[in-house]
Amino acid sequence: MDLKRFKIKKVFGREDTPGDLRENLLRTIVKHSFFKKFWKSGKINSTFVLWVTDENQEYQVETAQDDFINALKLHFDNEDYTAVANAPWEVKQENLPEGAKFERIDTGIYLQCVIVGVKPAPGTGTNTGTPPPSAVATQATIRIADGLGSLAESVYHLNATHRKVYHIGRGKQVDTPKGMRTNHIIVRDDDPDESQNKRNSCVSRAHADIVFHDSKGFCLRALPGGCSSEGGSSTKIQHKDEETKYPLNSSRTHKPLKDGDRIELGKTVVLEFKIETD
Repeated sequence: MDLKRFKIKKVFGREDTPGDLRENLLRTIVKHSFFKKFWKSGKINSTFVLWVTDENQEYQVETAQDDFINALKLHFDNEDYTAVANAPWEVKQENLPEGAKFERIDTGIYLQCVIVGVKPAPGTGTNTGTPPPSAVATQATIRIADGLGSLAESVYHLNATHRKVYHIGRGKQVDTPKGMRTNHIIVRDDDPDESQNKRNSCVSRAHADIVFHDSKGFCLRALPGGCSSEGGSSTKIQHKDEETKYPLNSSRTHKPLKDGDRIELGKTVVLEFKIETD
């Protein structure tokens, strides 16, 4: 099944929602012919690894969600692939390593089956929690810049070994088509300072995400609510020692963040991104 057709399909007169994208992706994986041999089978002595490359950044966002693997296992279990559902699963957001065999699921997503007890080829190890390449910074902080807005906490610490996606928005929670979204970087909606509250009100409740990619590090993605070309507010990046502000004009764009970058939300709230070293 080619998932490309789902990206342009309309459901009841609207474009696919993020929930549709996830459902179609899960269905594409479960229905792949590779798994037919495991239908109603016993225990599987293998680990399944999904390699998600930069070819499809939407897939990288979906597979980085904390509940993706559990959702995938539930789909397998519902289709009587109980052994597949009970097998270990991992997601790696890296370029495909050389010397390993893969099954292509769709553009930008590949399956590797690693037999337990057999040492994988160099560069293809599947240890859970293995840190990304050392050349890419895995820790950073977010704080308000120059008092332009207010956050629920004075500083937010980002750690890619613990979380791949950090939600940014006004208030702690918001109801979305995918369900209740909990923001990890919270712009206050209850600041007693009326001038700060006015600034903060220009930030969408589901404004943007900071997404970690093993090959590029922390990247900023504007959601439709934080993308002016899609009917939302605006999101811009300003690099350190530069005057130019770079707008994120598409919710599909993942803009790599650099140390000292300023993130402008809704033209009124400004965050500072800083890389942390070990």
